[in-house]
Amino acid sequence: MSDLLLRRIRNIDLGYFATASILANFDDILRIETDSLFWTLATCLALYIFSGARIGAGDIKLFAVMSIWHLDYLDWLYSFGISWILGGAVALGLLLAKRANSGSIAFAPMIFIGFAIGR
Repeated sequence: MSDLLLRRIRNIDLGYFATASILANFDDILRIETDSLFWTLATCLALYIFSGARIGAGDIKLFAVMSIWHLDYLDWLYSFGISWILGGAVALGLLLAKRANSGSIAFAPMIFIGFAIGR
């Protein structure tokens, strides 16, 4: 909820979500491939660096945590893409409705929806 109002993802909330995700997917995590984890984290780091920190660090960390739900890099990348398409659609809708405030949107809901659709 804090992302919708403040456009921030608190580390404590992300930590709770990461812990719950690990517990829910514990058997699968034991079989994770290191190259998939590497590419997921490399993508998150590159996104943060190349965006000039315009994408929030909380969103980047949330993308990384979502790799627990999609252990295969290509599956993760598919859901990542859906998240961006949803975010773009919401931003365009706000722009057309002339309701864009400060040019930013709460992106965490798009991440969750994108990863739920991609599952």
